[in-house]
This record gives sequence, structure tokens and C-alpha cells, in this order.
Amino acid sequence: MFLPVIGHLAAHGEYTVRVRSLCELRGYTTPVDRIRSAGAACDVLMPLRLGKDSPRMQYARRTMTGTVRRWTQAILWRVLIRWNGTPVHPDLVVVPNDAAFPYDRITAALRAAGIPILLMQEGIRFDLPAAGARPYGQGGAAAVAAWGPSSVRYFTAAGVARDRVHATGNPRLDSLRATDWSAAARGARDALGLSGRILLLVTNPIDLQGFCTEEAKYDIVAGFLADAMPALRLRGMHVLIKIHPSESLPRYQALAAAVDPAGMTVTRDADLYPLLVLADAVVTMGSTAGLEALLFDRPLGVLGVPGQGHLYDYVASRAAVPMGTGPGALVELLTPDAERARAQAAYLEDQIAHLGHATGAVVGVIAGLVPAAPPAAGEARR
Repeated sequence: MFLPVIGHLAAHGEYTVRVRSLCELRGYTTPVDRIRSAGAACDVLMPLRLGKDSPRMQYARRTMTGTVRRWTQAILWRVLIRWNGTPVHPDLVVVPNDAAFPYDRITAALRAAGIPILLMQEGIRFDLPAAGARPYGQGGAAAVAAWGPSSVRYFTAAGVARDRVHATGNPRLDSLRATDWSAAARGARDALGLSGRILLLVTNPIDLQGFCTEEAKYDIVAGFLADAMPALRLRGMHVLIKIHPSESLPRYQALAAAVDPAGMTVTRDADLYPLLVLADAVVTMGSTAGLEALLFDRPLGVLGVPGQGHLYDYVASRAAVPMGTGPGALVELLTPDAERARAQAAYLEDQIAHLGHATGAVVGVIAGLVPAAPPAAGEARR
């Protein structure tokens, strides 16, 4: 999301950008080459990558108590992350989160050092049962780069001063509609062995967010697929399940095999946008991918969570179809609806500001916090 901003800042030479990556903490691998190609130096803070699919990690995530989790975080912070401030005293630090570990500790360290913070919204924002005592946005950021009017309302309702919240949009979406995704979509279809019409199911770790247990999450997905497959078969549609990078690929593969192995394909690593091009319709739970599906003009369905309803405001805003049991909701999803299309357009205007121009809007916020004029001849801001 920040790479377009890095590229803009590096191209103009008025700021020096350094990325300090925590990707390995989440089981990812830091894309060092992409970051450096964009014009930033890159430090990998974690000396090892925590695997997502190892049985030990999966068991630990399911069984960890609050006390054990706090001790584990303390060990990660002191031994593995080894946070020791910053290589230089920066003029500004950009973070995607200020509430979840370890960003809560990072922002506390930055505040103690008197270093200003820009919080750059990382995903759709709504209240999570698993959230800590301090809401997202309450980490003392000098400014918040929010995606759109809806997010501005969220942050101000959470107690952030209105003059600190800026509707910048999301730089990752700047090139979305200007990019020709057809070649990548054909490549994804061939690589995954897909044919015919496709229903794309995009999952996310609602269990880790506190909305349900891990088993309940799988039951939601399995129940939907079992109900939907007869109607999908009649329409010649294949189900493509795109799981979140933090979720277990073997577990979803086993789930798909138990319901209909010939009618489903599961992927974790395929890029989302080419899959959205291939999809005739998209179903999700409470994921930012739902917003991106609407940006690709795909009809969106949302699975309900027992005791929680339909997450985020896709359904409440009439931009998406609530998916229930039986084929009725699926038929509604696959049937064009002019009123729903109008609701989707209004919804996107409320969600995303400066579509195609968000990079410049974020750079403008940075310049407002740290003017580009160098403090000394030949020295760029950091």
C-alpha cells in the first residue's frame, strides 16, 4: 500500500525513506527487492519467519491464553524483534496500525522519543471483539491517512481529533482501474486449471479477530458451500476459494475435498486482482477484499456470522447481498439489480476518496507534517 508513496518520495529526492519490516512476524517474507526498487532502504527486523501452516503454530494460536500471549509478545519484542529505536532519528514514522501488537509498543516508543507518527489506514475499519482497550487510531498519531469519508467518521467517533484525520484514499488502488489485468487473469486461470464461470469466495481470519472460534469459521464456510453447490452446479459455476495469508491452506483444502473436490479450487498465494477479473461474483465475510470486489464491479455477497450478523457495513449499506441458507440469496447475487448497482456506487464514494490520486494526497499529508524543505543543504527529510 505504501510502495506508490515511496516511489513518489524517492523520485523527487526531498525525503529519504527507510522501511523497517515486520512481515516475518505474520508469516510473510519481506519483499526486499520491491521495496528497494521503489527507492527505499529496507531493514528486516525479524531474524526468522514464523510459519503459518506448521501444526505447532496452528495449535499455539488456538490454545494460547491471555497470560501466555502477553509473555509470548514480551519475548518476541525483546528477543526476536529486538526493537532498538530507529537507525537515525527520523522526522516522521508511518505505521499501518497503532493498537495491535507490536505496533502498540512501537508507537509508545516513538511517542517517548518525541518522533511524530502518521497512521496510514491498512484495511476496512470496524469494531473488533478482540480489540484491546485502546481503539485503533488512539496511539497518539500526529495525523491519520483515512481511506474515505466513512473512515473519517470511524476515527473521529473513536476519539481522534477531526483536524488530524485526512481522507486521502488508498495508494494501492491508484493504478487499479488504469491497469489491464487481462493477461494476469489468463495466467491465473491457466495456473489454477480453471474453466467456465467462477464464484470467488474470499475468506479472512474472523476467528483471530474475535468474532467466532476457528471451528465455527470453518463451519460457516462449509455450510455455505454445501448449500450453494447444487445451485452452482446447475449454472456450471466453479468455486475458487482465496484464503487469507494467515490461514491454513491444508485445512481449507480438506474442507473443499469433503464438500465437492471437483467443483472447488483453493489458493492462498494467487494475487487477488486477477482473480476478481475472473470472478462472476464474490462472497466474503468481513474482508477488505469485498471493497475491492465492488471496485471491480463484481456483485458481492457476505456470509453471516452467528451472533454477529453480517460484518462491516456492506449489507447494511445495501451494497452487498446477505448470504443465508438455501439457493435464494445465491440467485439474488447472480441476478443483475439496478438498485443494488446504484447503492454500490454511492457506497464506494463514501468509502474511497481520491481514487487514482491517493498517492499525492498522502504525500500532501506528509508534507504538512514534515515540510520537504531540507533542514540543511543537501540533506533530505527522513
